[in-house]
Amino acid sequence: MSNYQKEKLIFNNLKSQKNHQYPYKKTKKTIKNQHAVIGILIQRKILS
Repeated sequence: MSNYQKEKLIFNNLKSQKNHQYPYKKTKKTIKNQHAVIGILIQRKILS
């Protein structure tokens, strides 16, 4: 594993920790996205 990959892993871990610390910042957007994804999945099930 190169140093770049290690740094990227650490950075991603920090990023996800940050998201857990401040969930209220993203909630509205993520809830919207989740509803959209669920909607798409339901539509696909109905169509298939």
